[in-house]
Amino acid sequence: MIYKDTFTHLQKKEHLYKSLPTDDDWELAKEICGRLEIFHRVTEVFSGTQYPIADLFFPLICEIRLSLQAWESCLIPAIQQMASNMVVKFEKYWSEIHRVMGVAIVLDPQYKLKLLEYFFPQTLWKSCFY
Repeated sequence: MIYKDTFTHLQKKEHLYKSLPTDDDWELAKEICGRLEIFHRVTEVFSGTQYPIADLFFPLICEIRLSLQAWESCLIPAIQQMASNMVVKFEKYWSEIHRVMGVAIVLDPQYKLKLLEYFFPQTLWKSCFY
């Protein structure tokens, strides 16, 4: 990681600096940054869109949900905990809009039920519309 040398340099210059991250800390940071890349990509799409439309956002939101599901089964406890906390928040906000988003996707002539039929079996949202 690009900041690793900065911490080593800081430790050499400041005798009171005692919090040098370990190699395990750097590996965990690398793992977390890699997993959070999806949020960077989705944020760029959302930010760069002047006219937000459901057919653009719905697949990305589903991709985030699928990623969170996978992270919950990670062997690294810190990532499992992070994912569990994120799922709670995700579900809170998703529960507010899932029906509207689903209806918008169904009414989109390009997708109709295709996106729902593809994503819902893979996610835990199977009961959202029933």
